Amino acid sequence: MTAGAAAWSVTAPGRHGVDEQLAAARVAPAAREAYLLCATATILLSPYVIGQAVALAITARTAPPGFHLWIGYFVFGAFVLLVAIAVGWLMGKIFNAAIAALIAPLGFLLLIGILDQQGSFAILTGRPAFVLDSLSLLLRTSSIIAFLVTLLWISKSEKTKLRSFGLSLATAIAVIVSMLATPVVVSRNPPGNNVLCVEGRSHLCIWPEHEKYLSDIRAISTRINALPGNFSIPSQMNEYGIDSHSYLTNEREQDLDAAPYFQIIAGSPWSYGDDIGKAILSLTFQFLDRDACNWQKISEDDSNRLWTLEAWLTAYLVGGGAPDSTTNAPSDMQDAWKAGRTLASNESIGDQIAWANEEVSEIRDRYCSSPS
Repeated sequence: MTAGAAAWSVTAPGRHGVDEQLAAARVAPAAREAYLLCATATILLSPYVIGQAVALAITARTAPPGFHLWIGYFVFGAFVLLVAIAVGWLMGKIFNAAIAALIAPLGFLLLIGILDQQGSFAILTGRPAFVLDSLSLLLRTSSIIAFLVTLLWISKSEKTKLRSFGLSLATAIAVIVSMLATPVVVSRNPPGNNVLCVEGRSHLCIWPEHEKYLSDIRAISTRINALPGNFSIPSQMNEYGIDSHSYLTNEREQDLDAAPYFQIIAGSPWSYGDDIGKAILSLTFQFLDRDACNWQKISEDDSNRLWTLEAWLTAYLVGGGAPDSTTNAPSDMQDAWKAGRTLASNESIGDQIAWANEEVSEIRDRYCSSPS
């Protein structure tokens, strides 16, 4: 029994035993590493590829506008996974298994945080106004593959360790440089005649990829048409990126003739309802024309009235209710917003319109030389 136990302890292929057996194998060390790395990459990439294939099969049946944009995001997702595999593999080469299992995920999360501050690395949404740059994707993907290849030659031998680590370090630097030097998310060309528009007092135009929001845009257009005459309505408002000359309503040094734009964020009507409402108030109160009104002298009470009016207009355009987001705005501003949303949810449309018309008239006459 003792002899058997002793024999087992000698022949059992522990970690050092496995290393010795692998070292004695007839397969070249780099080839052996390639098999292991390819197997690891296949296992870790399979769920992602399968999920993407299912999504592709479901979407390809209708081939909606912008369907081709999927390719860039698919490649970028694969790139991020390859970075995670490379970090984990490198940590496994440097540290023992227990320490590497802890350092690898923490190191990858830290890398994401640092690189995402300098350039897009964690892309969570794909708005139609943007597209992934093909050249940047090519540089990033080729550099991370080169880095993975260099990891095949990292050896625990003191003779070759320094040289192999130096080669891997050089390619790692190339990966980082490719990410920082080339923007991966770039502006997309305007859709031209393919744009979808809803006609009314203001033409509201959206990207063809956002066709499913067209009914909500029509509902907002109907509510815009019902606004009283004291409200000045922009002749056209575009979704971001449709018109390269559009302006943000909260910026002052902009072209007064440019059409204001709105953004559809995660499909939330509050996102574009807020932008459209601000654009209407910006023109109504001539916020972009410094010579027309003297808003520097506005009183605290009138500021609160403007905030209430702004919140009411957004809630009115959306159809009432509460926003699907949170804010850390000052308490007095939040109180004014709450009052405006309460008005939009509880009062009749006729009373709301009459109140808003009077508020606009009084505030504008107090601070503006003439109506817009």
